[in-house]
Amino acid sequence: MERKCQDIINLPAASSNKGKQIYEIILTELVSKLDPGKPALFRGKRESSIVMFIGLRGVGKTKTCAKYARYHRKKGFRPALVCADTFSTNAFLRLNKAAKDEVPVYGSYTADPAELAAEGIAKFKNDKRDLIIVDTSDRHQQYSTLFEEMRLLSQSMNPDLVIYVMDSSIGQAAFDQAQAFKQSFTLGVIIVTNIHGNSQACGAISAVAAAKCPMILTETGDKSEEFEAFEAEPFVRRLLENPWDKPLEYTLRIMYNHYRRESGLDRQLFFHTRHYSKLDLEKFRRYTIIMDSMTDEELDKPNKVKQMSLERLMEIAEASKVDARQVLQMLKTYKMKTKSFMDLEMKIRNESARPRYAVLTS
Repeated sequence: MERKCQDIINLPAASSNKGKQIYEIILTELVSKLDPGKPALFRGKRESSIVMFIGLRGVGKTKTCAKYARYHRKKGFRPALVCADTFSTNAFLRLNKAAKDEVPVYGSYTADPAELAAEGIAKFKNDKRDLIIVDTSDRHQQYSTLFEEMRLLSQSMNPDLVIYVMDSSIGQAAFDQAQAFKQSFTLGVIIVTNIHGNSQACGAISAVAAAKCPMILTETGDKSEEFEAFEAEPFVRRLLENPWDKPLEYTLRIMYNHYRRESGLDRQLFFHTRHYSKLDLEKFRRYTIIMDSMTDEELDKPNKVKQMSLERLMEIAEASKVDARQVLQMLKTYKMKTKSFMDLEMKIRNESARPRYAVLTS
């Protein structure tokens, strides 16, 4: 990928759209690495499909299982849940609670999970349920022993789909689990949870894709009721945020960081990009103190600044112990810098050759 990008950079300066060409190279290469080879299609409506959920201890399998049932109920299915976990004493209660009284749950005191699953499946087939979801034991901490036990259980159940729930916090260690899962279950899909606000998520997703396992993405627990079948290209496009599709914004946070650096308030980044007068440095520090009294939303979202009321402006002035006119002057300075920034961005976009801009953005 680096070599291909360098070839584009080395083209004559008059060559047009260098940045866009580099973006397409990065996009294509990452998509090829992340494409699992086949999509994780959701179950279509048919006569009593059986889905078997498996997972290691602590990954949130039971909650994900119940959420999967509720999700398909909203899509027009008639789902039902079977608790085939005979190891945990409160497994049935946990599944019933997670179902939120929206989906019927079957459980009994039968000691054999295969018998229990068979009883539940037979009952719900008789009730004309078109999606029967079986929750299994999560007593294992090693995936090898889990897969061996669940493979034997699946032979008695003959499920249409086996779903392995995996927490993305394991990062690239997901590769070995995904590969072993694929070898054990030919009709298998992996649900990757905990995908937002987790630095290991991309590593886990790429590892599952490298093992050529179809996957579904969702959040942990009840943070989100949605499931998304993973597709490599839309996922990578969201990661890259194509600068030609999405306009850049100049936020107060950018101005805040700039003033902190130039005034020497940020000691880790104490260097000047130019020489400033004493009055300029005092103004930078004053503006920084004012912005310290603002919310994260105001610093990061330009619309919040545009919609700021007089009452809010007075609150910021009081909190930062300055005159309200100084807060107003700081906002005027921000408005002027925003215009300069947008003019510069438009100039860069309109130039025919822009390799440095494209590489930095990507």
